[in-house]
Amino acid sequence: MKKLMFVIALVSASRLIACAQDTNPTNAIQTQMSPIPLSDVAHTLSAGLMIGEPTGPTVKYFLTDMVAVDAAAGWSPYRHATAEIHADILVHDFELLHVDQGQLPVYIGAGALVRFRHNEDDQAGIRLPIGISYMFQNIPVDVFAEVGPAIIFTPDVRGEIVGGIGARYRF
Repeated sequence: MKKLMFVIALVSASRLIACAQDTNPTNAIQTQMSPIPLSDVAHTLSAGLMIGEPTGPTVKYFLTDMVAVDAAAGWSPYRHATAEIHADILVHDFELLHVDQGQLPVYIGAGALVRFRHNEDDQAGIRLPIGISYMFQNIPVDVFAEVGPAIIFTPDVRGEIVGGIGARYRF
């Protein structure tokens, strides 16, 4: 599983670099084969639920046709945790995987997380999520799954794997 996620991250990063080196960025967007125009994705807000780390509400806002910010808050399954909040900046590759209906972007990103724990020190760290999202063509809903390493800096430095699945409604 780790090798598969590493390969997806590598391929996504190489595709994003190739798109960034294109002298006409709108040309790469216009040659997109997906049925939903990317212009419909930029500047959209979506909200929904996530199950995993954490389990609770999640929001996502596309700043551009490739870059989004997301956040989630809720209960954390981590030991003695009462709540977790995280926020990430994500870069999407809409061209890596093609489907007949909708869109299937792969994304990578970086962000921060904070866990509030009962009778123990709270934790803070960074996340490096890698995920995939399916955006339906005829309804403004997307479903996603993500996994990624996290580095906790307080109270001790250590690594872990976090992730979750969820769905959001696009406004």
